[in-house]
This record gives sequence, structure tokens and C-alpha cells, in this order.
Amino acid sequence: MAAARPLGAPRKRSLTGALVRTVLAGGLALAVVFVGLPWLVGQQLEARLHDTLEQAADEAGLRLADWRLARGVRETHIEARLVAETCRRACTAARLRGRLLHGPLWADRAGFALGLAKLTGQLAHEAGRNAPALPGLPALRVAATADLLGAGRMTIRIPAFETAVVRAPGAGSQAAMPRLAGAPSRAELAFTDFGRRPGAWHLVVPRLVRSGATAGQISVRGLTARGDIQAHRLVMHLQRVVVDNGRGQATRIGDLRASLMPADAGRRRLVVDADRVLLPNNENAALTLEAVGNRDAFIAGPRLVAGWRARGGLAGGALNQPDFYAETVARALAATDLEARMSLVAGDERLAARLKLAAPADLGGPTNAVDVLSALNLQARVGLSRHWLRRLAARARPPAAIDDTERAIDRTIERLVARALVVPAGPAYATSRARLEDGRLVINGRARPEWRSIVLQLQAAAPGL
Repeated sequence: MAAARPLGAPRKRSLTGALVRTVLAGGLALAVVFVGLPWLVGQQLEARLHDTLEQAADEAGLRLADWRLARGVRETHIEARLVAETCRRACTAARLRGRLLHGPLWADRAGFALGLAKLTGQLAHEAGRNAPALPGLPALRVAATADLLGAGRMTIRIPAFETAVVRAPGAGSQAAMPRLAGAPSRAELAFTDFGRRPGAWHLVVPRLVRSGATAGQISVRGLTARGDIQAHRLVMHLQRVVVDNGRGQATRIGDLRASLMPADAGRRRLVVDADRVLLPNNENAALTLEAVGNRDAFIAGPRLVAGWRARGGLAGGALNQPDFYAETVARALAATDLEARMSLVAGDERLAARLKLAAPADLGGPTNAVDVLSALNLQARVGLSRHWLRRLAARARPPAAIDDTERAIDRTIERLVARALVVPAGPAYATSRARLEDGRLVINGRARPEWRSIVLQLQAAAPGL
């Protein structure tokens, strides 16, 4: 008979039982780490990722038009569609498809890693119904990782590509269409709080070329840009830009620098400098541009371009579609406030311009260009040397015999002066001032009531130009 264990004495535990309990406890902990925690992380990531995309889209003048999730225990499949903020139908879009791995521990090709989440996916271009298609443009590769504190970095890589610019389905051979080509490029974005606070970003585009269907091209080389979204700062440098019309005339800009910084009263300041501008007549010039305005003024351009393309542009008759003005132009220009000045100097020749634009918060549902312009408060001043005035008059003059060219230019300038469209300011300079306010246009002190009919005629004739 076995001896009885004294009362209060510790129970002897077998080594086998201890090992079993340890393995069970470890298995339970691993189950929590590999199943429970990833599931909880996935629950939290859904709202955060949605907020991140919405904020990034808003900063870029876009909106999140579609958002779909298929959430699992350890990963979530994502699909999102981004379009221009002012576009409401037939929109050109960027579609993101990706796979989000839930932390805090995951395995990939490099082994095991710790973090809050890891995203891999593709960003593809989708042409709207009336917008140009880019059949040869590859999907952009997207990758992002967030550490356990929610800080991380997103990288977007653009492979080298060459594609036709297809303006309409069934338009014919792609060999006879404009083409777009680019070298491998990349963009990076740092963030905290799992993207709710995007920070510094960096963009590198070594080469981008758009060639015309028959002649001419626009070439950009050595584009680098960096900035900080939270600080509203941007700095850009372009090594070279060439605009060639294919008829032996080209403008070349070297070493172009631009910056966008905060200004007073919540506005922003854009400064552009280019000291190496080679004009088509081989004159060397320097370009300076400075603009100060609110956020609406600086994103108005991208908004207008998106709406313009969605309605087929000039060939598609966008200018004669009433909803283009109400849905795109009015929304893009609403509450814009901008002051800008520009100068182009080549030796003793000079061109200077100033512009001031203010728009109401509600343009009143315009249906044509006259309605839009009537709602704006616009002031402009242009001053230029007589040499450049003659060059502009040479383009505006009616055809004349070669030996009568100079006299034809003189007569064109005389007509401009007689109609008070240009005011001489000394023997070598001329100016012109215009003010559009409450639907009334005044140029150099003279009212121009005919401007409304001229604008409507140009609007009607635009598709055939």
C-alpha cells in the first residue's frame, strides 16, 4: 500500500505533464498571435486605409469613387477607384488592386517580418468613355509597409513604356496616332499613423516624351520633385524641356526650378525660374513666374483638364455642352483667388504680365462661356517691347506678299492702337490693361460690350478649329 501524502505537502508533478502543459500554452499563444491578432489588426485597418485613400485623393484633387474589401483572417484584398473630383460620369480613373497582409507577424519571400501591415498591388489606368486610351501603359507597382507604430513608406514604380494615344475606339492603326513613352520612374511617400498623416514624398522621372501623330513633340528629361504633404511644400527641378512643333521651330528650357510654399492667410506661393530658355528664333531668354493664391486656385487646372477630357475635349464638343460649364468649370473655379505675374526677358526685349482673378463661391449654374466669365472678377495687364509686339502682330496679320510683310505688320499695329487694344508707352514699349467685373469688360479705359457675342461665336466655332 502506497504511503499517504502528508496533508499540505506539495503535489509531485510529472515532467511529461509539465511539457504537455507548456506546449499547449505555447500553442495557444501562437494561435492568438497568428490568428487572433491578425484578425483584430484587419478589423482596425479597414477604416484607417479608407481614410488614408480619401485624404490622399483630396490632396491630389481626386475623389474615391469606389471602395471594396474582401477581408480574411490574415489578409485583406482591396479594390479602389480614384477619379477627378469634378468628374461625375464617363470618368478616366486609376484603379488600385492590392493585397494587405495583417500584422504583427507575416511571412513573405524574404522570411518572417514584424509590422502592422504590408500592402502589395497594382495601380492601373482606365480611360473614360470620351478620354484618350493608353493601351500600352503598364500597371504601376505599389508596395507599402507599416511598422508596429503605424509609420512606414509607400513606393510606386512605373516600368518603362511606350504606348499609342488612342483618342477614339476604332480610330485606325496605332502607328498613325500620337505616342507617349517614358523611362522607368518611381515615387515614394513616408507616412505615420498608418497613412493618416502622410509626410515627405519624392518623385523621379528620368524621361517622358509625347510625340505627335505626324510631327512635333514635347520632351521632358530629368524631372525630380520632393515635398511634404503636411507642410504643404513642394520643390521641383527639370533638367530639360523641349517643345517642338515639327516645322523647324522649338522652344528649349533648361534647368527649370519651381517651388510651392505656404504664404500668408492660408494661401500658397508658386515660384518658377528658368534662366536658360532658347526661343524658336534662337534668342536666349530668362523666364520668371510667381503666383499667390488659395488651394482652390492651384487645383482648378487639374479639375478643368479632367472634366474636359471626360467630355471629349475640343473635338468632342465639350465647349458646347451646357453641363460642362455647370458641372466642371463652375465647380473648378468656385472660390478661386489668385494673383500672378510673369516676365520673359531676352537682352533688351521684355514681356511682362500681371493677372488677378477672384471667383464667387457659387457661379450660379452657367451654361456657356459668357456666363462663366460674367461671374468672375478679372484684371490683367501686359507690357512688351515693340520688337515682340511686331512678332505677335506678324502672327495676327492677314496674309501678305513677302515684300509687303513689314508694311502689313505696321498696319496691324496701327489698327490695334486705333481701337485702343494697345497703348504705346514710349518709342520701344507698349502696354494693355483689361478689367472684367460684373459682366462688363473694359480694355484701356474703353468699354467693350461686343465681347459677349465674340465669345459665343468662338465657342460655337471651336469644334471645327
